Amino acid sequence: MNAGQIRAYRAEVAKWKAACEKLGRPCDDDARRALHAECRAPASSTKFTNAQLDRVLARLRSFSRMDDLAAQLKPDEEANKRRLAGMRRCYDAVAALTSAGNDGRESLGRANYLDRVSESVCGQPFDGLPEAQLIKLAYVLENRLHARGKAPRPVVDPVVPVPAAEPAAADWDGVF
Repeated sequence: MNAGQIRAYRAEVAKWKAACEKLGRPCDDDARRALHAECRAPASSTKFTNAQLDRVLARLRSFSRMDDLAAQLKPDEEANKRRLAGMRRCYDAVAALTSAGNDGRESLGRANYLDRVSESVCGQPFDGLPEAQLIKLAYVLENRLHARGKAPRPVVDPVVPVPAAEPAAADWDGVF
């Protein structure tokens, strides 16, 4: 799990503990591990896969947000978000690898290229790839970009502000 996932997990565990205390249910480590087992996840949260984390978070939310059905169904949304992010990485890499035009023939050529690479790397067409295979394919395509000397588009995290090109120019107006 990455740092953001650990923070989300710990925040949900804190809400779960508060809700369990309010309901008079046990909320110790044994109860938390039992909840992990119900979700077919390992006892240690650091060993979760993305799907296991989604299931555990949804189960925790079923206690902390009992009236919010959408929060409990969130694992499907999270898996879709990760899948779409993997697809976007693949599309961006293919667009950078192929020519810069946007007419229909080049778009069809990109789709064919993506299917051919997907077949050779993963053994199945691009449209049917599961999340893990999409990430693998994205890495392969990005490595091809790197090998050709083309840099992929930088990934900008919307939470982290982008620094100014010249930090001194951003803060200083020239007057003391």
